[in-house]
Amino acid sequence: EHLLKNAATLPSSCQIILDDLAIDESNGTFGVRWHLEVDGVGIPNLKGCSMYTKDKSSGLLKSGYDVTESPVKVPEFVQDVFAPLTKLLF
Repeated sequence: EHLLKNAATLPSSCQIILDDLAIDESNGTFGVRWHLEVDGVGIPNLKGCSMYTKDKSSGLLKSGYDVTESPVKVPEFVQDVFAPLTKLLF
């Protein structure tokens, strides 16, 4: 349902482009690095990585996990302010 709702908001010319693929046949897992394009042009801040597990007997997906790039970036000056604090805490 979530995928269908998201797909309905995108233009029909939108494509998921696979940049990298890593497969572990012995565990039935694979990972993908991807980005979105509309009419061959990459959409800024719409890329990510996904990990999937498939059922070995049926070949169907059992689980999936997506990590997408944040559409909002922390400004550099904020990073500069918090960097010393972060180093103290961690």
